[in-house]
Amino acid sequence: MPDREEIVTLTLNPALDQVCWVDEIEEEVKIRAHGSSFEPGGGGINVARALHQLDVETTAYWSQGAETGHMMGRLLDQEGVDHHPVDIEATTRVNLAVFADHNGDRELMFNMPGAPLTADEVDRWLHVVDGIDARFAVLSGSRPPDSGHIYGQITRQLTRRSKVILDTSGPGLEQALEEGVFLAKPNREELIALAGRDAATPSGLEAAARDLIETGMAEIVVVSLAGEGALAVTDGGSVRVDAPVVEAKSNVGAGDSMVAGLTRKLSGGFQVEEAVRYGVAAGADAARRPGTELCTRDGVRELLAGTTLHRSLP
Repeated sequence: MPDREEIVTLTLNPALDQVCWVDEIEEEVKIRAHGSSFEPGGGGINVARALHQLDVETTAYWSQGAETGHMMGRLLDQEGVDHHPVDIEATTRVNLAVFADHNGDRELMFNMPGAPLTADEVDRWLHVVDGIDARFAVLSGSRPPDSGHIYGQITRQLTRRSKVILDTSGPGLEQALEEGVFLAKPNREELIALAGRDAATPSGLEAAARDLIETGMAEIVVVSLAGEGALAVTDGGSVRVDAPVVEAKSNVGAGDSMVAGLTRKLSGGFQVEEAVRYGVAAGADAARRPGTELCTRDGVRELLAGTTLHRSLP
């Protein structure tokens, strides 16, 4: 019997991210790129990569399709990220990220939808998940289109042996929450959409998050508030963590870095407020880095002192 893993991530709809740089982003002109690279991407993939940056061992489970999928696998090998591909027939999607040198923090992101999973591929994923034995399982990233209730099915299986940390949106978020998770990390807009009522105020956000807890959908809800920090709600109360002041250069990967930071501290036995502080610092560290760079351990340590914790809403 193999030893139990500490952290795994699951990415059903990963993406090979093509990243390029231009002098500036302008309309209705031919823009020539200088410099281009490919990076493995998608929610759980980026969480695993960020955890690797934070010196935390994890295994990334992900859908691998055709040559772009194999290229992703080679890139993960080069980074030293332990991973377990689940083969699919369709080509792993390719996203495009364009960053400007002279337009400050301007960026363009073109995210492709990905391919539906076939019935056989759904069964393959469920078989793989049935063999996962980990303390924490991070289910992150978009749900493959037209893939039925797969996020609900996977969450149901994971919760038998793992504490599920959920970071997704739309139908996938709803499906997983119906099964109940350990921690849900919606952003402000996702929680408002989920609540179906006015939750735009701080008290409204807290009430919407508490609804998820009282109905058994999550034990902990962490609402990411972009550059403002995060709100964490449990059955014992709520805390607000203000983000450190940084010069934001890109939002790409900031949310995934935040999830990595949260997971790192929770797996280390830290209390929720300390985990959220670390997660907010990790997100801010990624935001101040150019392009698609994720957080680093030294960068998070540097910013941690700049976070401010409030034990009640302002």
